[in-house]
Amino acid sequence: MLDIRLKKTLGGFHTSAEFKAEPGLTAVFGPSGAGKTMLAKMLAGLITPDEGRIEIDG
Repeated sequence: MLDIRLKKTLGGFHTSAEFKAEPGLTAVFGPSGAGKTMLAKMLAGLITPDEGRIEIDG
């Protein structure tokens, strides 16, 4: 299971994400500028969140 609780501010943009994803296929969607790419970069370790955690399998 993937457990995500993140907050990040970059420039004037603020984003937060909180969700749990069970094994399998998960999709992230939303309007342009919603923070999808920032979330993907935080999951990949390319951007460090200001607060929160990413937990994989407990």
